[in-house]
Formats: sequence, C-alpha cells, structure tokens
Amino acid sequence: MGVALYPADGMSVDDLLRAATTALHRAKAAGRGRYQFYLPEMGEAARGRLEGMNALRRAVRAGELTVFFQPVVSAVDGRVVAVEALARWSDPILGDVPPDTFIPLAEMGGFVHDIDLSVRQQALDWLARWRRAGLDIRLHLNASEQSVRRPGFAERLLVEARARDIPPDRLVIEVTESVFVGVDDGAPDSLAAIGGAGFGLAIDDYGTGYASLNYVRRLPFTMIKLAREFATGASRSERDREIVRSTIALGRHLGMVVVVEGVEDQAERSLLGMLDADLLQGFLIARPMPGDEVEAWCRAYGGLTTEERG
Repeated sequence: MGVALYPADGMSVDDLLRAATTALHRAKAAGRGRYQFYLPEMGEAARGRLEGMNALRRAVRAGELTVFFQPVVSAVDGRVVAVEALARWSDPILGDVPPDTFIPLAEMGGFVHDIDLSVRQQALDWLARWRRAGLDIRLHLNASEQSVRRPGFAERLLVEARARDIPPDRLVIEVTESVFVGVDDGAPDSLAAIGGAGFGLAIDDYGTGYASLNYVRRLPFTMIKLAREFATGASRSERDREIVRSTIALGRHLGMVVVVEGVEDQAERSLLGMLDADLLQGFLIARPMPGDEVEAWCRAYGGLTTEERG
C-alpha cells in the first residue's frame, strides 16, 4: 500500500495518485504486506526509477538481456558440477546495469517474470547445446516469487526441458526466502510441484531472510545455498564459523546439498572444505562468463562429461 496525504503531498487528484503510486513502489520493494507514506525526497528518485524501469521493459521486450553463467564446483575435488544462469543488462545510455539494480525495478514494474522467462529460455538452449557436446552439468535457474506463484510453473518448465531433451534432474530451481512470506497463497503447492516434477529445488541466500525450519522440513528442497556473507564471516568469526558448520550439518541430516556462495580467496575455500561444505561458488572459482566460454572452461577445470558418467 502506498499512502499520500492531502494537501501536503498534492493539491489535485492526479498529484495525489502519483505520490501514492511512488510510495507504493517503495512499499513493494520492501516486501509483501508493507505500506509506505509518501516522502518528498521520493519524487526525484522515483523519476529515475521510472526511467530505468521503462528502459528495462523495452530491453526485455526487444530480447536484449543476455545470460552469463557462474560455475559451481565440488568442495572435495574441485570438479565442476553445475553453472548458475545470471541475467545481464547493458543499456546504450545507462551502461552495464547490475542485477541488484535492475531486478528490483522489474519487481516493482511487475514484469520480473518476463526476465525469468528470457533467462530460462536462453539458458536451457545453452544447456542442450553443452549436452550434445558431451558436457553433462546441472543448470541452476533463479525463479522469482512472481514466477513461482504463477499456476502451472512446474508443468511449463517440464515441457520446456523435454522439448530440449533435458532430464529434470539436470535442473535446479533457486528461490529466495521471500517466497515464504504470505505462504497461504499457493507458494508451498508450487514448490511441491517443482520437486514432484523431478527438478532440484534450492533455497537461495539462506540465512538472510524469512526461511522457517518448518518449511525447510515440509517442502521438497534438495539444496541450501548459504548466503555469501557467511563465506567471508567463517574465516573471521568463530560465531559465523559455527553457523556455517551447523547449517552444513542440518542440510546433511535432511539429505540436502549445501552450497556456499561468495568464495573469494583460498583461505575461505580451505576452511569451507574443512567444515564439510558440499559445493562452492564465487569469484575464486570463476567470475560469470558468457555461454560460449562455458564448455572450454569446464573441460579445462574438470567438467564431468556424459561419457565419463557412463
């Protein structure tokens, strides 16, 4: 809910509606079930966001978003087991816009599902190409709250995978903990359908949001992705180290794989190996790369091929 007050925020109906809409966008950005009163300083920021939102919407419609891929490797032997698909947007005027800037714009504008779809189609095409070349790795796809809550999400994903001859177990759907907010409106059913279709299901950025152990226990999650803050914290703080250790133990007892994101130096990597993390992801391993570089990088680093799997 966005709230504007007469006469401080506007003297006409149109002015009040514009102010209330600006406040509404701020409320949406803060999460579900929030409200925000209009503040004068929101005006200029809102105009900038609106311009960015319109440019992004045009880019999505024109198919101008690209996909980069960041490898995920085994903490035990360093073998490449997966890549995560990441959206990239380069605007001729705004330049390279980071995802943590443009994804909230898409969420506020109500078209983040369109970004999910664009990224998913491109990423699935790349995975099918790698599989034909003999490279058998999993693909992690981020799914927004808007996408997950859409009826039939799992069924559509299954059709898209089958059309490319991709087994469901080669895909992992990552959702953030915000999907647990307002769980009475179908999110658990959607998540259960994803797991029931045979896809992997990961909680992304675990430890920074709303996840309840009740939902971790009840829903068919196969993976926990521990937030990047903990990779750094584990090497500096005994308290963070114990959080990482206990989360890994929890995941293992529940039969889930634990991925630690944000690994940036060898000391972190070594420590996480000693803490029995399953998988690692971060700039130390590799920065996100375009699809045409993935196959060569994986083979050089130790990617697992279909022939090797037998």
